[in-house]
Amino acid sequence: AALDEHADVELEIELDELKEELKEEVKEKMETGLEQGIVSEIKVEQKEKMKESLKEEFKEDVKVGKLIMGGPMMGMTQYTTNIVTNKGSSGILCISDKEARLPEPSNCLRCGRCTQVCPAFLQPLYISTFSLKGDFEKASQHRALDCIECGSCSFICPARRPLVESIRNAKRQIQAMRRKEQEKAKQAREKEKAKSNG
Repeated sequence: AALDEHADVELEIELDELKEELKEEVKEKMETGLEQGIVSEIKVEQKEKMKESLKEEFKEDVKVGKLIMGGPMMGMTQYTTNIVTNKGSSGILCISDKEARLPEPSNCLRCGRCTQVCPAFLQPLYISTFSLKGDFEKASQHRALDCIECGSCSFICPARRPLVESIRNAKRQIQAMRRKEQEKAKQAREKEKAKSNG
């Protein structure tokens, strides 16, 4: 029993030492990231607020230009640090104010790069254009709902067009239109059923 207790104590000491080493490694990575203006992704404990997690890592409030939860490509920009994370939260990407400034989008060059890189074989240019014009029927015809929002088209676009943002908006509008259509069809069926029963 005494040997077991001794082994447990040694194991606890080793674990504590390992934790300290990891903390130093993380701190070093964060400091390097801050110098470059970009902080590498921070793993966040479940149900822990972003602000508390950042404070824990940096021991102070961090002033950043943009907070992205979920990684650089498919993550969502957060408008506040007071947001609770869940088990699906993979990390937080902190970008400096300078790095967060997006260049002004210019007219489409028709280069076709967005089409070439799309893993769903879509035409992001057309979906985005119809979305910006408010023509969600045509955006739907171009399979807007098949977009996986990976961000490849926005990343590759030399004109810096807001492709993913506009496609995301189109998807929301198309889904809302479909819900309305389903609701109308349901009400029509209920009226017919009431007439037949009456």
